[in-house]
Amino acid sequence: MTVLGRPVVLERRLGRGATAEAWLARAREGAELVLKIARDRGSFARLIDEGERLLGVDSGFCVRLLGVGRLPATGAPPGLPAEAPYLVFEHHGGEAADAAAALAPAERRRRVLVVARDLGRALSDLHASGVAHGDVKPENVLFEGSEAQLRARLLDFGLASAASQVEATGGTRRYLAPEAIEAPATGDARLRDLYALGATLAVLASGEAARAGRPELALTAADVDADLVALIRPLLSRAPSLRPGADWVVRRALQLLGQVESAEEARERRMGAIRRAYLAVRRRELLRAATSPASRVTVGGAPGAWLRAWLELARAIEELRGASVSGPASVLADLDAIGRARWLVEIVGPAAAAWPEIAVGSDGELAERLIAAATALEPRRFTLADLGEGASAAPPPAEGTDPVALALALGAGAPRPAVLDAAETLVHAGSAPPALALALGRALRLRGELGRALAVFERVAGPEARAEAAEVQRRAGDRAAALAALDGLGGAAAEAPRARAVRARTVLDTGDPQAALALVASATDTSGLEVRALAEIQLGRRRDARITIERARLVARDPEERARIESLAGNLAHFDGDFERALDAFRRAAEHAAEAGAVLEEATYLTGVAAASANVGELELAFEASRRAVLLFDGLGRAREAARALLSWASAHAVLGAFVEARELAAMAIERARAAGDARCRAYAHLLLADAAPPNDREGLEHARRAAALVGDDADDRLRVHARLHERGEATPVDTLDVEAASEERALDARFEWWTARARALVLGPALESPRRVLEALLALVPRRAPVGLRGPAFFAGAELAARIGDGEAARRLALAAAEAARELAARAGPRVAAEVRLLPWVRLGESSPTTGFSAEQLADVDRLVRALGRRDRLKPLLEQVVDALVLWTGVERGLLLLRAPGDKLRPRAARNLLRADLTGPQLELSQSLARRALAQGEPVVAVDASGDLPEVHESVHALKLRSVLAVPLVARGEALGVVYLDDRVRRGAFGARELAWVRLVATLAAVAIADARDQILLRRAVRRARRAEARLATLLARREAELDVAERELARTREGRDTRHRYAGNVGKGEPIRARPNSWTRPPARAAPGQTPGETG
Repeated sequence: MTVLGRPVVLERRLGRGATAEAWLARAREGAELVLKIARDRGSFARLIDEGERLLGVDSGFCVRLLGVGRLPATGAPPGLPAEAPYLVFEHHGGEAADAAAALAPAERRRRVLVVARDLGRALSDLHASGVAHGDVKPENVLFEGSEAQLRARLLDFGLASAASQVEATGGTRRYLAPEAIEAPATGDARLRDLYALGATLAVLASGEAARAGRPELALTAADVDADLVALIRPLLSRAPSLRPGADWVVRRALQLLGQVESAEEARERRMGAIRRAYLAVRRRELLRAATSPASRVTVGGAPGAWLRAWLELARAIEELRGASVSGPASVLADLDAIGRARWLVEIVGPAAAAWPEIAVGSDGELAERLIAAATALEPRRFTLADLGEGASAAPPPAEGTDPVALALALGAGAPRPAVLDAAETLVHAGSAPPALALALGRALRLRGELGRALAVFERVAGPEARAEAAEVQRRAGDRAAALAALDGLGGAAAEAPRARAVRARTVLDTGDPQAALALVASATDTSGLEVRALAEIQLGRRRDARITIERARLVARDPEERARIESLAGNLAHFDGDFERALDAFRRAAEHAAEAGAVLEEATYLTGVAAASANVGELELAFEASRRAVLLFDGLGRAREAARALLSWASAHAVLGAFVEARELAAMAIERARAAGDARCRAYAHLLLADAAPPNDREGLEHARRAAALVGDDADDRLRVHARLHERGEATPVDTLDVEAASEERALDARFEWWTARARALVLGPALESPRRVLEALLALVPRRAPVGLRGPAFFAGAELAARIGDGEAARRLALAAAEAARELAARAGPRVAAEVRLLPWVRLGESSPTTGFSAEQLADVDRLVRALGRRDRLKPLLEQVVDALVLWTGVERGLLLLRAPGDKLRPRAARNLLRADLTGPQLELSQSLARRALAQGEPVVAVDASGDLPEVHESVHALKLRSVLAVPLVARGEALGVVYLDDRVRRGAFGARELAWVRLVATLAAVAIADARDQILLRRAVRRARRAEARLATLLARREAELDVAERELARTREGRDTRHRYAGNVGKGEPIRARPNSWTRPPARAAPGQTPGETG
């Protein structure tokens, strides 16, 4: 058979599993390969999925996937199905790790450390590629080389999964993490791998643990030294987030082996990290591109080569799957600014989230700079300067080992990774003073590396370290361990402020705010006051909480404490609906957290900044805060939090009406939320996608239905979902939901969304019910403090609804409220998005709102216009009233209203001070030209001095001696219906801001009326056509009935010599009148068609 383009012979079976067999294949030139072949047809898909997960995995400590294929139709090995799929791997000779092997203690210890070193590297590479192994155990570990050059390699990826997958897909129970058994919906595949690594090390380290099948016995076994226990114990933590990362395992193993990585190994590892990070960022794009043979790569340099190799193998896997590789073609071009930022964060870590955009022309150029820097520097230690144009690649000076200098560097805020590594080496070597160890543990806790932090605190004696360890355990969710650690403190140590605050916060986390408040009732330190304020908030004592927060602000000593108190203030302000105060507090919290080096807290507070800034309309700030939060969470491997930050980012784009960007971000949020098992985040993302779909697009309804399937029993979420379903025509219990939405118990944003959907449905649909309830509900919401992105659309929809039914007062009040929201957004959104903001329909209404100094008479005129909108039996008088109001209140000479007609023509429908005879020559050319320009731009065309401002129609302007000209498009529901044209031959500058606002307002109202009147006309025409068709059908049926009757009578006469359709032989009478009667029964009715007399049915 042929494998990878060369003939091979299957020599022997190397192993057999539940779903596949491994065979040694030898090429003619002697090269050896391993083929993993599916055992039966039920295993085909599983093996192909394994191949897809291994795409991009190229670690030197795992077996590498080289290609895929199928066995020939004939000549397959015995017991294997014909055309079974196979995966091709490198072949590595060696021996499997044997936990039961009889080894000398020193040799056993060395083998354990080699496994820790090399499997740590393997898992680090895998997790960086977005993959988790899923079945780490001694049987999947292969030893290679001599004892002096021993290496370990990780095998068998049959249970591999996405790195952030929540639930385990299988595994060997002895090596499964506790959460995979006890709480399978809350896990993370990377953290399960780390537990399995710890269990593997444990059974390899201890004969007793291996024989009993209980890895935890190794922690107390007599044959395991203290250093190995200190390495293994953190990996076996019950709390997943207390397990240190794979890189930590590698560093500790190297330290215990007394080894230093060679320069060549280091360089190869760094280059691999750059490549894996790039492919991980583009994985979703690549999988999509693999479905089409026409997809192509336009990226140059090294990244282009990486993409092409990945794509070639991915297409082979798609073909192996049997899928038609004929999807839409994709072009894999250079990453955009966000993509490059994600690439840098994957390489460097969270520190790169704060970098400005690096000025490079392509991915290839950035890759060159990264590779050049990696020749001398660890990627996690890159700085922005290292990647600048012309930067040198000189290795940095080694960090010193002076404890005082290291302690000062740790206390300076946001210490460099090199400082952390140097201090950690001293701590684990036992040569660090307690003060340095405590400073290191706190710095690691701030970075979110809880496992490393706990490992440091556990090496320090004393009550202070124990209290800090308890705080780390509490943050990791292991409340029982935290309380046990605090219970071990006695006397004055248990009453120390820090210990009491940690205990109170742990009690609060268990859901007992009253007990927590009792513990910190007399607290005067920041930590204690923070817990006290949290308990007061939970107990509904917000006024007390505000006072406590102000006291905490006065005593906060360092950036971390200040950040936490400001965050608390921001949350309280958000609950109160004071979005301005919330934004200020969250911004300060994020700044203090960045100063303290508290990466996880900074990302969390930036999410608060994004939400609060979107609420007040500061969209540019919302974009930037969301972007940085996403990058930080991605750098920390927090898929759940990254999904929610992406959702905030998408929501800000939705407020702007930038639905293309919103859809892309929402899709990314769904991807991460699915991996993290966050159903609620997925539901909210689907709601956003429903909002982003066009009104009549079925895709929007499908997204709303998916959201409905994901939300739980939360009443607010149900109201949000039903709002989308109702707006898109799905049957909903309207009366019940109206009652829900009127209740103060429901969340304010959910109520706004429901009433907005109700108003829109009534505006766009047939008038089947009275809209009075909806208008009253929206008017009641006018004074409430709600996000600007909710208020504007809600009140705009309400104003349209009020205008439709002729309620002038409601229309005026709701239009004023919408205009106020529009001005807020326009003033605060930011200069880069100002143009997009002005395109929003409700913002355009705000620009034309009657709050720019209009007189009471003008407002009364608006009221009369709105009332007239409710009477659509005659459209022409309404149009004339519109033109009169425009001419009267702008003070210009003449006005004209043109509507679109078939053939893309514009027809005059109403005029003031213009006769039909005037609409010829220059006047007709000018009005038509400006009208078409206004329609094309979707914006008013205004000339302050017509002779100079309109050079394209200069001749017409000159001939008519015009000074001021204005053309405003009539737009309703996104459709341009016509144009209002005004001009003046006397005044220059007749159309100022006030006049333009008035014309826009009246034009908006007129457009709504025209659109509605047109719809009614079309409906009446459709009804008339239907009635005519029904009459024609009735006539045809009557004719056919008569013809049928004649035919039946002829048939009866032919058969029996009778003239009637039926037999009447049973009639009693024999006289001539009785015999003639059946003929009249048979005669067709006088009406043209069967029917009922009017009034018969009621």
